[in-house]
Order: sequence, then structure tokens, then C-alpha cells
Amino acid sequence: MLLYPAFWVMTHFPTLPVVLAALIVLMLCCYTMGSAPAYALMPENFPKHLRAGYMSSAYAIAVSSFGGTAQLVAAWLIRATGNKMAPAWYMIGCVLISLIAVSMFEETGGKSLD
Repeated sequence: MLLYPAFWVMTHFPTLPVVLAALIVLMLCCYTMGSAPAYALMPENFPKHLRAGYMSSAYAIAVSSFGGTAQLVAAWLIRATGNKMAPAWYMIGCVLISLIAVSMFEETGGKSLD
């Protein structure tokens, strides 16, 4: 919900204090509220004896493929569309895909995944 307004502020007022303030707001509202549930959700979806290997592999693949290419994709989107707000739409799309994926997870409360 805050992605588009934050990007709008950063593109219309590209000064260091404004960009830092927008990033801090995004970190506090998006990252911190999503991190704890994500770290609780991930291990619940793997059997206990495979959790460490599966989680580390999934994390490494996701961070290298999406985090490692984010700057390249953002720059390409801006250049291809001519719109400085294109990275915001890319992030919103990623959030929607993530919400769809999370909605497909099975409730594991009270179940044993041994």
C-alpha cells in the first residue's frame, strides 16, 4: 500500500533526506512487519529433518535471482517504459505474486511434518 506513494515521493523529490525518509518508512512498515511471519512460515512447510537444507537453498536462490537482479531490472524497466515509477509497479507485482503463493500454503498447526 505504501510502495507507490513512496516511489512517487522519491521520484518527485530526489533529495537524500526525502529518499532516506521514504526508505525508513518502507523498511518499518513493509520489511519489519513481513519478516517475522515469513521466518515462522518457511520452516513449517518442510519436514524437520530437511528444514535447514531446504530453507537455505530456497533463500539463496531467491536472494540471488531476485535480489541480485533487482537493480538491473529496475534500470531496464525505467529505460524501456520511460517511466520512473516502473520499479514500483514491478515491486507491486512481486507482492501480488507472493500473496498468491502464501495463500496456497497449507495450515500446519497441530500437524507433525516428521
